[in-house]
Amino acid sequence: MDLYKDKMTVISISEDPKARWKEYIKTKGMGGNQWNELRKGRTGLALNYQVRGIPHYVLIAPDGKIQMYGPAMAPVRFLDR
Repeated sequence: MDLYKDKMTVISISEDPKARWKEYIKTKGMGGNQWNELRKGRTGLALNYQVRGIPHYVLIAPDGKIQMYGPAMAPVRFLDR
């Protein structure tokens, strides 16, 4: 990721319970942007970005428009620009 640090930001979003999520971040030494909506189910960001499983990737351009999205190991859907 360091190769692209000036061009993109990676954000990790979790639905895990707060204590488990914080412990995992600490144990794994995870840095960067670690977010948790502290919700279960298809609500909030999961609903907005059509998350149906994990991991799930969304590429958002600097202007805020979604460029692509999809689960890992599946065909990526590119959106019309």
